[in-house]
Amino acid sequence: MVSEYKILLVDDEAKACKFLAGILRTKGYTVDMAYSGETALRVAMKEEPDIIFLDIEMPVMSGMQTYECLRKAGVLSAVIFLTAHIKFSYAVEAIKLGVDDYILKPINNVDILFASIQRTINTLELRRKVKLYEKILQVCSKCRKIRNDADSTPGTEVWETMEVYLEKRAKISCSHGYCKKCFEAEMAALSVRES
Repeated sequence: MVSEYKILLVDDEAKACKFLAGILRTKGYTVDMAYSGETALRVAMKEEPDIIFLDIEMPVMSGMQTYECLRKAGVLSAVIFLTAHIKFSYAVEAIKLGVDDYILKPINNVDILFASIQRTINTLELRRKVKLYEKILQVCSKCRKIRNDADSTPGTEVWETMEVYLEKRAKISCSHGYCKKCFEAEMAALSVRES
């Protein structure tokens, strides 16, 4: 089984990193490793992993600092924090930062690891669907009005004519006329009415 998801493991403990990489590779994941926050930034920007496992306690650049640098650099990968320290303050900070999950080390139960990955994959898929949906312009099949969800609460969308929508959203004014086919049809209809 080969997975389409790429994972980056970031841990200053090379042995733990390699062990975890071995487990993930047996499940078909493509895995890269980094042993510092600085290296993680370079690898993440080059390889564009879907999920980054990030150790919190690392010398020079902590996992928290690495996470903030990843986001500032535009890396949007899902992040799962790893830590051997059971500090409530770490969990609170992780939630504030917006990480996708938080796992305590050592990982003695691989089911916890794979459950975290599956939750994160589900979240990634949902984000991708939402992003795709945002690019779809909803047009009424009957009246051809466009649904404008901007500045509206769910369920209170506004249906606007194309002209109004384009003026509001794209700051484009419309001019009306006839294409050749419609002009000819209109002229033919007009001559039928006059006869």
